Amino acid sequence: MRTVSGLDVHKDSIFMCILGEQGKKTEEKFGVTTHEIKRMGLVMKSLYVHDSLEGCVSQSDRDLLKQYTKMTDMYETQKQQCIESMVEM
Repeated sequence: MRTVSGLDVHKDSIFMCILGEQGKKTEEKFGVTTHEIKRMGLVMKSLYVHDSLEGCVSQSDRDLLKQYTKMTDMYETQKQQCIESMVEM
């Protein structure tokens, strides 16, 4: 089973639930500041989340999800650049 997460995005908070490969459930509430969204991304990465589903999405929620997606994409790009620079060494 893959590790997946569900996000319930609201105007002032994001509730995250992660279901791990062994059936372990992790739940956490985050704020909507850039710092909190970055922290949520780090938690998801640390738990090897492969897929994320969002629920109750309004327009403001979509904006937050776009911000989260942009930051995780930037993280992946930076990680790839770091790996490539290490290979070149």
